[in-house]
Amino acid sequence: MGTIRTITHIHMYMCMYLFIKGMVEVIDGPILIDLTQLFGTSIDTVSLTFTSSGCGFIIGAIVGGYASEKINEEILIISTVATYSVVTACSPWSPFIGIYIAADFVIGFGLGICEVCTTVLLFAVWNSGNLCDRWMQGLYSCVGLGATICPLILQPFLSNQQPETCDNTSSLFQNSIHNSSNNTGSSGNHSQKISCTLMNHTYSGKMQYGLLIIGLIGLAVSLIFLCQSLYYNVSLEPYEYDDSDDDTLAYSKPLKEDPVFRIVVLFTTFCLVSLYTATEHVFSGFIATFVVKALNWKKSKGTFLISFFWVFSTIGSSLGFPISLYMSPSKLLLISFLMNILAVALVTSTILIKQSDVILYISTTLLGLGTSTIYASSLTWAHRHIDVDGRASSIVLFGASLGIMVISPLVGNLFQENPMWFIYILLILALMQLSIYGLSLVFIVFYAERKKSLLRILHLTGDE
Repeated sequence: MGTIRTITHIHMYMCMYLFIKGMVEVIDGPILIDLTQLFGTSIDTVSLTFTSSGCGFIIGAIVGGYASEKINEEILIISTVATYSVVTACSPWSPFIGIYIAADFVIGFGLGICEVCTTVLLFAVWNSGNLCDRWMQGLYSCVGLGATICPLILQPFLSNQQPETCDNTSSLFQNSIHNSSNNTGSSGNHSQKISCTLMNHTYSGKMQYGLLIIGLIGLAVSLIFLCQSLYYNVSLEPYEYDDSDDDTLAYSKPLKEDPVFRIVVLFTTFCLVSLYTATEHVFSGFIATFVVKALNWKKSKGTFLISFFWVFSTIGSSLGFPISLYMSPSKLLLISFLMNILAVALVTSTILIKQSDVILYISTTLLGLGTSTIYASSLTWAHRHIDVDGRASSIVLFGASLGIMVISPLVGNLFQENPMWFIYILLILALMQLSIYGLSLVFIVFYAERKKSLLRILHLTGDE
């Protein structure tokens, strides 16, 4: 554990960094429709920004895993936040959608580096599992806070012009149910009805100024903490992580170093984080467009729903701090996955129930609470089983970017055919999370017991 000065300084900066991270990560959701109008393109084309950001995140996570072993994590975070803040401020002024997509790659690259450094830095400062649990949950509530405020900052600058919506939107849900009963004679007309165009070459909004404000906030935070780091003479050497006095580790050192055990734990964490980020980005990225196209909501109401989601995500992360004192990461994960399934099931029920507004707000609340603790709980769950160093963090965060890079553009393409694919994919992701977690727990428990029995036999026979 570091000194009081070190801990306070690091926590202050990580709070501000995670706040900026939350704002930058959800930018594309509120402005998705405005981007189609600004660049005169379609949703599936704009959704390539998610792929671009995911690719950048993968490379950034790999680079960050190695760089964090050579350079102080604080310096890496400060420099990368300053860089992608400038890119965020400048990207919407680009004349072509291709330049904006390339800018998202740079932003994703910076987020990947910072995410690895944040994880390693927290484990280095708090080398006790219980302390990591509560501080992970507490600090990551700042992500939700930033994501909540971002749509509110952008809302005054968005275009008031409503996009073209689908014909017969009131029967959209019925079409999604009875589509299989419509033969080839009506399939062409059905596709034509729901394949709506959101293009408008005359953009009347001032979205660029909203992104400029967010970029300037990130740059200001970086400069403030750069001055603070220089004042305290922060070394360029990375912090060292030592778990020798950590009495909360779930398994003994020989088992933690077992390659099969380590691979299974890393793979499980990889999958959980990948599915979590996919769920979070798909919902926050497409929910506003979904309610505008499928339910004829106003854009302002859809943008508010994004903030509503992040409000409860922030509340959930904040509650995770005291809850982690009494509940292990394993139990928190199980509760989160069940809440996600219930939330998406409620959204799916809007097909049969007409009160879609009430159902959507209830499900958004549950999904915000359910997803709020998954990321921190997944990392601390892995930390209790194996050593989570920079390279292990890179592998896990590769999964985070893979979920964004693959699922988000998939939803974007399917969304053009039928907006209800947005709901179906969320349900699939929620079920996959619970299934993978359950299977991995069964394997880990049985493998651990078998390994412990083998170690006891070797100890008794003196063959260690």
